[in-house]
Amino acid sequence: MNCVVRYILLVISGLASFTVVGQQFSHQGPPARIVELYTSEGCSSCPPADRSLSKLTKASGLWQEVIPLAFHVDYWNWLGWKDRFSKAEYSERQRALSANGNVRSVYTPGWVVDGAEWRGWFKGQALPPQKSQPAPLLTLDLTNNQATVKFAKSGRWQANFALLGFNLQTAIKAGENSGKNLAHDFVVLDFQQETKEVGVWQFIIPIEQLNNQKLAVVTWITRPERFRPVQTVAGWLEK
Repeated sequence: MNCVVRYILLVISGLASFTVVGQQFSHQGPPARIVELYTSEGCSSCPPADRSLSKLTKASGLWQEVIPLAFHVDYWNWLGWKDRFSKAEYSERQRALSANGNVRSVYTPGWVVDGAEWRGWFKGQALPPQKSQPAPLLTLDLTNNQATVKFAKSGRWQANFALLGFNLQTAIKAGENSGKNLAHDFVVLDFQQETKEVGVWQFIIPIEQLNNQKLAVVTWITRPERFRPVQTVAGWLEK
């Protein structure tokens, strides 16, 4: 089934209430800091970290200087509450960070800044300053629910693409956070990555996620199987 026919069927079935067309984002110079929070609705110590991440929605340098991401892991789902945002691949990403020596262990809430473990949050510290070197132009074009990423530097690179959700709330009815109403921002709803020798990548924006009221898109470039961003670009999604 080709993409056009599939999209028509999704519209008829009511799954494609929105579409993404005609947006472009670009960034060159020093990349933004990538701030990853590994969290779970089943973890009693995670809500304060989630609230701290949400405060970055008002950061003056959002997208250009700092890009927050909330990866909801699935390894606490057995405690009695299944986190609807959790995915096994996000848990595997955290484990890969540990196996690569970027973090000391796998836990929540776990903070990672530019691919390295950051424990300053537990001490009430501000985010560490930007230390990355300037990099060439990175562009992200959105057309017909497809994201095209282009990086203006030759070599073998890994492109990472994420769709983020905002103003998301869950009434927790079981587990360690039972009875709480949790609010979330910067939730990674979809995450894709691909390594190529040529600096052009294409990712499909999942139609089923576009019914969320507020969304953003993020792309960052790393060396293959590495976590430190070389270049970044992000922005609010218009539908």
